[in-house]
Amino acid sequence: MKSALNHDPEYLEKIKHNIEALKKEGLIRFACADTFSGEDTYLRQIESGCFDAVYINFNFADDGGKRKVLPMAMERGWVSFPERPL
Repeated sequence: MKSALNHDPEYLEKIKHNIEALKKEGLIRFACADTFSGEDTYLRQIESGCFDAVYINFNFADDGGKRKVLPMAMERGWVSFPERPL
């Protein structure tokens, strides 16, 4: 996701358009933000308004989840699906 955002500043707007179309057609009810690109990418996804929930993979690459991502998601009333490494 991070490389897509770096190469196309309108990437999240395109995703938002597609998600809205899928919801309108009744093909999906919710969209979940997900990434292995670090907390900044999660935050950009949350701020985009595209998604309804966030799936966080807690590992060394995504250590900012507890500090920034989960609090922002909670402020927006989102559900989070944290994964714990084995």
